[in-house]
Amino acid sequence: MLAHEQGWYEQHQLIQVVFIILVAIGCLCALIALLIWTYGSQLPTWLALCGTTLVIAFVLIRAASFHHIDRFIGTSILGFRWNWILEMGGISVVLLASQWRQRS
Repeated sequence: MLAHEQGWYEQHQLIQVVFIILVAIGCLCALIALLIWTYGSQLPTWLALCGTTLVIAFVLIRAASFHHIDRFIGTSILGFRWNWILEMGGISVVLLASQWRQRS
């Protein structure tokens, strides 16, 4: 509604792409900062941070609810929906890292 009222609806897809790029850059910067902050930590800690960052990026992009992103995550690859792959993939990476850390 805001896009229609302010007259920039014609560029809404560009705005969406810019938003997604900014979220990706922000998450990448946050990940780099976290990895620097945890320098010297064991590899499982770094892996958990990567998985957590992936989940946060997915949630932020999903929360924006852009139609072309909704279409993409609704598609499947090898019988699995991208929505599931991205969300559960990140959570699985964190779980794997915690199990790895616990054993070492």
